[in-house]
Amino acid sequence: MPGIRSESTVAAPALTDGPSFTAAANQAIALARGGDARAGLALVRHVRQEARGLALRRSEAEALNAAAMVHALRRDVIGAVAAGIDAHEMAVEAGDRALAHHALVSLAHAACELGLHEEARRVHTACIRHAVEAGDRELEVRARTGLGIVLGDLGEFAEAGPELCRALMLAGRHHEITCPSRALSNLANFHRKRARAGRDPGAREQDVQDGESLAQRAIELARERGNLSVQIDALAIRGWLAELQGDLPGALAFFQDSCRQATRTRSPLAWLLGEAGRIHLALGDADAARRHWQEMLDIATELRPSPSIAIACAGLARTEQSIGNEVGERRWSERAAEEAQELDRIRAQTRRSLEAFFTAG
Repeated sequence: MPGIRSESTVAAPALTDGPSFTAAANQAIALARGGDARAGLALVRHVRQEARGLALRRSEAEALNAAAMVHALRRDVIGAVAAGIDAHEMAVEAGDRALAHHALVSLAHAACELGLHEEARRVHTACIRHAVEAGDRELEVRARTGLGIVLGDLGEFAEAGPELCRALMLAGRHHEITCPSRALSNLANFHRKRARAGRDPGAREQDVQDGESLAQRAIELARERGNLSVQIDALAIRGWLAELQGDLPGALAFFQDSCRQATRTRSPLAWLLGEAGRIHLALGDADAARRHWQEMLDIATELRPSPSIAIACAGLARTEQSIGNEVGERRWSERAAEEAQELDRIRAQTRRSLEAFFTAG
């Protein structure tokens, strides 16, 4: 059987029964976590095609849910929604409630990214209830993680912290899908959010210290387990925490380290370049900021549709403004507005599809 080619070559596994399809779907997720999301997508497409050929509806649903998770790792919320809806519908047809709820968690994650926080909260809460009743620990980890992220985004930190702590505890015991390093990274990001929102200096300093410690533990564990996506995110969290302390050179060092890690996988590199460009500009280095934002734009254009396109254009506009180039500033500002409008149109369509799905459910 020929291999599947992408950023690396991955041999297509022999798929003969349900367990082999499950293993292959999990392998696709592992590839994405390891930095090769393109290979993960190629593998999951192969798994779905084979499952369809054998009329294995549950295995096809597994492949689609894996695709939703890989799209999420690539920060492709539009692809994650499309795959997640199909995964849920197929899991329901196959009569697999557990898999249907896993698809719902994937969709709730996407809803949060699209600003549908209340819908995400409702779905995650329902999935936690089902997971506890069914004894599905993997589902419980994913749903509690998602709920903790939503609550943190809403500033409801007293409720968010316990959810993420519970997810971390469970992930240490049951990590076929959610690995402990990701749970540590999520908890570190919770402390970053709370530090950013906090007004009490002492509590803010404690959150920064806790965030740094958890992020560093996440980095070390992710390196041991080969989870590149967590390494990239946790290094960025350390960069944001350094920035909160006013240490811009330190923040830049973490963002640059994260960029170096991300050179093996293109999808997260765009937004990381944007963060590095932002710090360069804050440090007064307009040339370095321009280089980073231009590279961000080049990569994001390859991944269109991507929010990084408009962000890069806006960054280039700020760079030209900083050196007094009014013509360049106006040109990039106009393009940023055009790109943001087009992305809003596409994301609005996706939001409507997701809202209609949740309403029907």
